[in-house]
Amino acid sequence: MTARAIQAIVGVIFIISHFAVLILVAAFYIARGFTFEEMTTTISIIAPVFAGYTLIIVRAIMAERAASDPTPQRKEPFLFVFLSLFVPVVFVAVLVAIIYLRAYNIGISSFEQFKTMLAIVEGVFAVYLGPIVQALFSAGKDNANPPAPLESRPGG
Repeated sequence: MTARAIQAIVGVIFIISHFAVLILVAAFYIARGFTFEEMTTTISIIAPVFAGYTLIIVRAIMAERAASDPTPQRKEPFLFVFLSLFVPVVFVAVLVAIIYLRAYNIGISSFEQFKTMLAIVEGVFAVYLGPIVQALFSAGKDNANPPAPLESRPGG
């Protein structure tokens, strides 16, 4: 799978998930799984995290809209492809699971526990998602691939 194909899949996962998770929270509010205060607090915890990743993705998509790259892209290593797809999917699945469990009061006895779980999940996954999003959507930018140390440069 090429980097462009992985970008497309991960970008779609994040963009759709961003809105789907927020709609899910609103739907659980309508179904009385959350109070109004719980719904707004949940959205205020989840939305900025997704927005950060989605903004990077949308900017990269917009920046490349006019770029036509006729050169064929090389296939990415399997482990890169696996991590690039697996981690975002698991992140979204865990968020949905936690929201579902709280809405039905299964295993989460208070809203404080729920907020703590959300914060932990978002913090842990940020460690993994940050480098993935940067590697996929910052390609060609100066900060995506820092210069190699002098010892490893040819002639250096």
